[in-house]
Amino acid sequence: MMCLSLFGIATGIGLIYLRNWARISILIWGGMLVFFGAIGIPIAFLMPIPSTPNVLDLPGRACKQSA
Repeated sequence: MMCLSLFGIATGIGLIYLRNWARISILIWGGMLVFFGAIGIPIAFLMPIPSTPNVLDLPGRACKQSA
């Protein structure tokens, strides 16, 4: 993770100085982000949301009876 962030910082500095390798790097990173986003967003929308348990069905909860 640290290496990726250092590479991102170096790419940003390279873009400031208008380096050609930095432009290519940004195009590659952008393409990868679009690819993984196109796969990840539909998966996130199609995942079922787990239901929360009913509070009354939890074990250890005693019901008070009127006397």
